Amino acid sequence: MSSKIRILLSLCITSAFFIGACNSPSLKEKETEKEPLITKQQADSVLKQTGNMPNRTNAHAEMDNASWVSTSFGVNVFNANGKRTYSIYLTDGSSKIIMNYSGPEQKGITNTGETLQASIMDAKNVAYPCEHGLIEFTQFDTLSKHMSGNFKLYCAQANDKTKAKNIPNATFTDLTWK
Repeated sequence: MSSKIRILLSLCITSAFFIGACNSPSLKEKETEKEPLITKQQADSVLKQTGNMPNRTNAHAEMDNASWVSTSFGVNVFNANGKRTYSIYLTDGSSKIIMNYSGPEQKGITNTGETLQASIMDAKNVAYPCEHGLIEFTQFDTLSKHMSGNFKLYCAQANDKTKAKNIPNATFTDLTWK
């Protein structure tokens, strides 16, 4: 395991936040198994800490050729080695989209890799780590603590790449954190 994954795993255990497997360009060349970013228990813990906001739609997506609307969300911010990581959690009550972002705190586009890791969990809590995708922040305000943007993700089960989840377009608006 790389030192980055050990650090994230340690944070997860001690603070019940998200973890993710590195998806650097050098790893894309090799067939690697990825760990899911989050368990159901961790997701429930995140929502308790950030405040589940039912009946407030802040995100919508097209997932596997169907419309998907978030009914709850959470954004956690934590520091590791002097660098902030934003863990973004979106759910419709069954499927969950989890993105860990540790890149520049500004508008812009970032591909999955070193500063963006993502995963989808289906209704049966089966994890689909995302190997390809991007996030575009259209708003990133650290003073008022809110962000908006768009993302695209392609995620497959680590042990069966034929089982995949595809999000060709998605939007989130005014997600906030404490």
